[in-house]
Amino acid sequence: MAQTSTSQRHHDSILKALVSTALNQSKLSGLCEILKVVASAVNATGCVLWKVSPDSKLDQDPPIGSLFVVAHWCEKNQIFTTFDVPIIPLIGVAILKNQTINVKDAMSEGLESFARSGNVRSLCLVPMNFADATKGIIGMFRDVPQPFDKAAVLEAEQLAQLVGHLHQVIRREVAFRLMQNVDHAVRETERRCSTASLPKDDLKKVPQRICDLVTETLQCVETSIFLEDRFDTPGVYELMATTWPERLKKETYRKGENGLTGYVLNHARPIQIFDLSQDINTIQFRHPGLIWKDSTIVAEAARRFLGIGAGDNLPPLSFIATPILQGEELLGVIRCSLAKGPPYYLGSEETSLLELVAAHISEYWGAVLRRRKSEEENLAWRALIDSIRKLNRFVHNQLAKEVPDEHEIFAQALQVTDDVIRGAEITDIRLLDQNKKELYFAETHGVAWNTGSKGEIQERLRRRFSVLENPPKSVGADVYKTRTTCVIPDVHDTSYHYSETFPDTKRIIVAPIGVEDKFFGVLDIRGTGEHGFAPHTEAIADVLGQQLGLYHYLMATISQLRSSEAEREIEMDHQRQTFEDLEHQLKSPIIQAYARVQAFLKDIPAESRVLRQMQAIRGLCGKVRRVTISTGIFASLAKGKPIEPTFRSLYYQDLIRMLIEAAMDHEFIVDTERYIKFEVIRKTFEPLGKLEVRADPDLLEQAVNNVLDNAGKYSFPSTSVLIYGGFTGKGRFHISVANKGIKIHSREVRQCSERGWRGEEAAAASGDGTGIGLWIVDNVMKSQGGELIIAPTTSDGITEIKLILPVSS
Repeated sequence: MAQTSTSQRHHDSILKALVSTALNQSKLSGLCEILKVVASAVNATGCVLWKVSPDSKLDQDPPIGSLFVVAHWCEKNQIFTTFDVPIIPLIGVAILKNQTINVKDAMSEGLESFARSGNVRSLCLVPMNFADATKGIIGMFRDVPQPFDKAAVLEAEQLAQLVGHLHQVIRREVAFRLMQNVDHAVRETERRCSTASLPKDDLKKVPQRICDLVTETLQCVETSIFLEDRFDTPGVYELMATTWPERLKKETYRKGENGLTGYVLNHARPIQIFDLSQDINTIQFRHPGLIWKDSTIVAEAARRFLGIGAGDNLPPLSFIATPILQGEELLGVIRCSLAKGPPYYLGSEETSLLELVAAHISEYWGAVLRRRKSEEENLAWRALIDSIRKLNRFVHNQLAKEVPDEHEIFAQALQVTDDVIRGAEITDIRLLDQNKKELYFAETHGVAWNTGSKGEIQERLRRRFSVLENPPKSVGADVYKTRTTCVIPDVHDTSYHYSETFPDTKRIIVAPIGVEDKFFGVLDIRGTGEHGFAPHTEAIADVLGQQLGLYHYLMATISQLRSSEAEREIEMDHQRQTFEDLEHQLKSPIIQAYARVQAFLKDIPAESRVLRQMQAIRGLCGKVRRVTISTGIFASLAKGKPIEPTFRSLYYQDLIRMLIEAAMDHEFIVDTERYIKFEVIRKTFEPLGKLEVRADPDLLEQAVNNVLDNAGKYSFPSTSVLIYGGFTGKGRFHISVANKGIKIHSREVRQCSERGWRGEEAAAASGDGTGIGLWIVDNVMKSQGGELIIAPTTSDGITEIKLILPVSS
């Protein structure tokens, strides 16, 4: 009984040591320490753990396959070099019959190779199972012919059943620590560069740290990370980090290339190869479509790096790789190869671990790309606004000439397009020939237009595109008809109506050129390089198309004003006043929007900049739209022509949406340091549903915006502009705007709606304004049977302006 108790305590202490050892490991090679405990428990001088290779077929007769060394421990620190062991009779019995084999003398039992490779005399082979249900053997050996007794064999069999589970414990502990370290590396970098991109060399530090961590954890020779820098080298997966001891012969990849890494990029799924030295047909059976033939080079490198002689067996030349994905988007690939220590292979669990690492790399690189995208987008919008400001000045100077040159205006606009849009190598403006209903090239930009013979150049410029054909035979004709910008990422996509002008073109954006409901042509932006157009390019193309439409419209308007020689003297005065008004209307919003961008970039965190910037740009475009309408109204009134409204019923939802958008636009355009808010009081418009009010929505919107523009200019800082509605005492419908700011005295009320008049206090408070805003509003309201009512400023400093509309009986 005492002997049994002592034996049990000895066994318990071994189990405790075994579990404690497993929990204290930080590398997969910690499995060797487990084997050391097992060997010590049975007084063995060494211990080897074998696993049945993946391609073995044990159910055949005779069985086919082999075992490879997973890990080993030897008292004399010698390396067990027999990595590949065939299923010979004794080993076959242990594996197939799940039976322990106790060999007194390996030399006399047909195991000479064991004896020679590891100085083995006595040997005990105990079958076991790994966590993935693969069969294996623990071999305990002594360097003297002293067989293991029954107690040692029993102890060995009990411990062998735990080794597979403890191996799994080590894997999970190591995986957890690795992911903690990888996560720390990523988070630390995110804290250091949350608002700005790092230089390329600094960006590589995180991937290199991850490579080092993975290599140390998996005990492999190589971990390499390839990532796509879509802003500098799109389509190229560049080596960002590696632990390969020598310089890699191939440091960049593209989709469509052969090889192991190319296979992962092409299929966007992991690859796991147990041994690169095995038959290529076997590898291709598991990975259809794989083309690879460098096994000899890999084997030579393995011997060199692992220090294994030409006559000794190599461990499995394992290779694993997994794509780095963000959703379905491929960012790159991470790969590992050549295990240099126990366990001597990279299997499915290592592949799964690598996928987790790839997810962290995806998070890191995705954040890098998002920051780059935001910076690129903000720079593009800043450049656009600055360029439009300069372009407006250029257009104003052209319009002031006796004979304006529209080609010069178009040429400057295309230069702006080239400067602002990355990858815009070939651009042009096509206008509509009203007689033939064909688009023709009015202006071109880019060296490609002048390539080829003289005849080829002329033939290219003479091309015409009918807008009457259905379906259209060119994307330009399609855009002209639909009035919608079209982005074609790949011109070879047959779903588009693309008509080739340049064979090198890879992508194109076509934007309509127009203003309001008038369209004059299209703007073509072609790309021939590897860089695709950034997502914000479509919006920029829209803005450029609107600007070109505005310029063309102004040119046409000026031309009409100058067309009649008989009216020349009368029209000259109108033109001078028009130029003065246009200067204010074109120049002021751009300067304000530009200042808004500058303040925006300085004060707002990166994650919210793009949204608010786009809202500010919308405010700018809204201003341009209002300028266009005002220009048309002004021109009509200047010629003595009446405004001709198009009446429609005024519905609550449409009116509220218009008022809220107008309020938001004006809030963005007003100088941010004045802190002026615009608020629509919705409930005051609810009675609109009880009676029918008919008006021209476009003209009404113009009138509201002109009133809000004045309110924004002349309100005191840190105040609110209120917009409300309802019915007057006489039963008429009103839209009212109230603000607290510069006074309007009783004696000035009548003068407010006169063209060119500005109050003294208003002129002193703001240099902006020419006194035409309320004059236009007054005419707009009268044309609809309505009225503009301006109330003198109250004792509380509140100024109220009402837009009155009649109610249908």
